[in-house]
Amino acid sequence: MRPQFGDAYLTANHSNLNYSAEFKLLVVNAYLAGGKTYQSVAAEYEIFAPTTVRQWVMMYNNHEELMDSRPEGSFDMVKDTTRKTTLEERIRIVEHCIANNNNYALSAREFQVSYGQVYSWVKKYNSGGAEKLVDRRGKLKSEETLSEQECLQIEKRMLRAENKKQQMEIDFLKNSKK
Repeated sequence: MRPQFGDAYLTANHSNLNYSAEFKLLVVNAYLAGGKTYQSVAAEYEIFAPTTVRQWVMMYNNHEELMDSRPEGSFDMVKDTTRKTTLEERIRIVEHCIANNNNYALSAREFQVSYGQVYSWVKKYNSGGAEKLVDRRGKLKSEETLSEQECLQIEKRMLRAENKKQQMEIDFLKNSKK
């Protein structure tokens, strides 16, 4: 069976495609007008993967902003997101993430760190508390530890964040039953 866009399309590099927000909205509106599948819309607008169209429609339906594929300066983001952080910053970031229903992407954008860092810190916190967030790289036998009072303060803040998350869930459930 021959691909829709020809043999050359199979060997082309599709990772460099940039779609504008306007183009994405045009494609979403074409799908939402009805009578078309993701595949047919993708073919009509020469989009390689129908799942791309599906993803844009889902974002639109979730009231997420459709943005340009690679905004100006997006390649510098990797440099900016792997910055050094202090223990206090990591605690605040984990606190924020937990309070926002473990939305790693939101916390990463908010604090200008990588998604992977946020995920890792939350995972470490969940496995052993704030003590696990201490950066021990480059240190010899002398380990940096938190005082008991600092641990209690951190635990108190994390419990507040967890309570905020639970209250949001309760409020959501109450509102969904109305």
